[in-house]
Amino acid sequence: MPGYRAHVGFGIVVYCFVLVMYVAKIMQSVPFFTALEWFMCAVLGALFPDIDTKSTGQLLFYRCMAFFLLYCLFKKKLVIFVWASLLGLLPLLVHHRGLFHRIWFIIFASVGTAYGTAYWYPAFYKQVAWDAMFFAAGALSHIILDEIVTRTKRMF
Repeated sequence: MPGYRAHVGFGIVVYCFVLVMYVAKIMQSVPFFTALEWFMCAVLGALFPDIDTKSTGQLLFYRCMAFFLLYCLFKKKLVIFVWASLLGLLPLLVHHRGLFHRIWFIIFASVGTAYGTAYWYPAFYKQVAWDAMFFAAGALSHIILDEIVTRTKRMF
């Protein structure tokens, strides 16, 4: 199976494609830091499906999770802290190429994040919705690349 470099590379290709489609649709440029934010979301998404196994994606996930949990404690957001902690345990409970390699899960998690943000933090809805879309594009690129490699191996 492809390593993290291949997944990141393919995620960057998908990011560029989605960004070009976005710019073509709205006919205006994207601010640099917004493009950088979307880039990071796409790269993290490209690594996300492998968080259920010892990988670079898992290491990055738990580092980001630790930072986020400390932030929640600092801001005294204990409900978010508890939910994020429970979600952080999920990769330890599933098997590799299970839940996190399902297209329906990637779409559900991304849409659910956007709708949850719309409900609890409506001021950030648009920003999080676009971040979730680029994250989903990166995660779907991971699943597609795995499928391409698997089918190619079966042919030979």
